[in-house]
Amino acid sequence: MKELIKKIQAARDFIKKSNLKKAGKNDFSKYSYYTPEQINKLVYDAEKEAGLFHKFDLLRDENGLHGYLVIYDIETAETFQFTQATAIPDIKATVSTQQLGGAVTYTNRYLLMTAYDIVDNNLDFDAHDNRTAPVVKKWLNPDTIEWSKAIKFLSEDGNTMADVKKGYKISVTNEKLLKDETL
Repeated sequence: MKELIKKIQAARDFIKKSNLKKAGKNDFSKYSYYTPEQINKLVYDAEKEAGLFHKFDLLRDENGLHGYLVIYDIETAETFQFTQATAIPDIKATVSTQQLGGAVTYTNRYLLMTAYDIVDNNLDFDAHDNRTAPVVKKWLNPDTIEWSKAIKFLSEDGNTMADVKKGYKISVTNEKLLKDETL
């Protein structure tokens, strides 16, 4: 086991010396990340150099869904296993097989990142401001285009003045005017 751990450490050293730039871009949250393909290639090269091989499985048992990453020493067949609880993601506009594929892809990538100590600060909640931005409400006035939108919004089923007030400040006088215009 000692030699296997030395080889895993050698693979980690190989990875730490690489100068891999993140190729993935999350345009919504504005960050870059290591793609599954990048992690796979980086680990493949490191394992080849160190004399290792890995096998990934995603299994469900009485405790839920888990990813299992077994790293083999090619010379001795000794193994070291990493385990991670996971879930099938709810990915919009997909069928269950595609969602299972998402679970496999994400769990495999994160287990490889754990096993080989590949750090991604985008996953560190302390590296970001996680507070919800305060809602800044503008005054709703009759001489603005928002006024027309508010009238249309209020005329639709289920929408109330309270819903309008979530996004706008409304004076008592203008609230009465708005109600009168939507009758």
